[in-house]
Amino acid sequence: MSELKPCPFCGELPIQFVKDGLTQIRCNNTQCWIVPATSFYTDRKTAVEAWEERAQPAEPLTLDELRKMRGQVVDIPESEFWYSGRGTVLDDGVYDPKDQDGYWPFEHYGEWLVYAHKPGGEQE
Repeated sequence: MSELKPCPFCGELPIQFVKDGLTQIRCNNTQCWIVPATSFYTDRKTAVEAWEERAQPAEPLTLDELRKMRGQVVDIPESEFWYSGRGTVLDDGVYDPKDQDGYWPFEHYGEWLVYAHKPGGEQE
């Protein structure tokens, strides 16, 4: 299935999954933090079209955009050096008062990112 676009979140190539005669295309990486997948379709062509036409991933906010969100709650996806979480934007970073390790300092922004909405077009 190398003709398909890779997963927009981890870069892994997708797999075709068939169940009860229905076809789904989905990310093949079990460690992907999103693991996107299409709905199930009666034919492979429609499933492939759905995978190829999916929403593009959201662009991360710039640090200036994030700083302007002071007082708002944001979601932080896991990165290579930082774990995921949810916290409130403060003057010097994002803080989760429910988690003793829940602090993401602005000085390390770029190693961790925040999106205007969840990747895939989901809005809260």
